[in-house]
Amino acid sequence: MDIDRIKYRANKARLWATKIVTLEVGLSVGVSRLLHNLQLLELNHDEKFRVLGDFLNKIPVDTPLGDLRLLCDEKFLKSSDYELMKIELEFRQLIMISCLEIIREMDSIMHR
Repeated sequence: MDIDRIKYRANKARLWATKIVTLEVGLSVGVSRLLHNLQLLELNHDEKFRVLGDFLNKIPVDTPLGDLRLLCDEKFLKSSDYELMKIELEFRQLIMISCLEIIREMDSIMHR
């Protein structure tokens, strides 16, 4: 990957990390998009970012996320939201710490 592409991806990763920290996006969608950009930068296996994958892996596969939620009935959303809330509470602080580290690391990549 050339340096311009690396900087572009670093900027995208920084953007998603910032959106997570500032609560502009939900944790599940934000972490998913952030992890995708880290994978493209080949940083997803970095131990300090492992919490992101651990968080996503803990979410049950039948949990509706994103636009899929619009197709679900209220009762199902209430029960799945309760489970998701417990997982988010468990990981929120660790994800925030990781996102702040990602912002710093992406800044250093973009200013090379």
